[in-house]
Amino acid sequence: MLDIDPMLLLISAVVFLMLLTILNKILFKPLSYHMQIRDEEIQSQLKILKNNDQKVELIKKEANDMLFEAKMKSKSIRDVAIEKANKKANKLISSAKADENSRYEVFLSTLEVQMQKLHYSLKDERENDLKQINQKVTSI
Repeated sequence: MLDIDPMLLLISAVVFLMLLTILNKILFKPLSYHMQIRDEEIQSQLKILKNNDQKVELIKKEANDMLFEAKMKSKSIRDVAIEKANKKANKLISSAKADENSRYEVFLSTLEVQMQKLHYSLKDERENDLKQINQKVTSI
């Protein structure tokens, strides 16, 4: 029926096992070794990336702190400048008010003098008018 030669079967099995051994030594082990090295490199690169991420976060935090500090300094400088400007403006306003008050006092005193002159002038005119009226009445 089937003509199976046990010797040929045994030789085929030995050749197959030898082929597996040779392929394992020549192909599979070096390939496995290089794949393992590549995995280790990838893991080391991932560790480096994680470390870099931590460094980046630290640098971001430092930058934000510096930015906050700069904003606070600029705010304090601005506040000091505003305070100085307000003091200067208040001094100018108070000196302008004092100047205006002195002018107003001069105006009031001048007005008072003019009112007295006018009052005396009107009084004199009234007396003159009364004298003239009396003269006319007596002359009638």
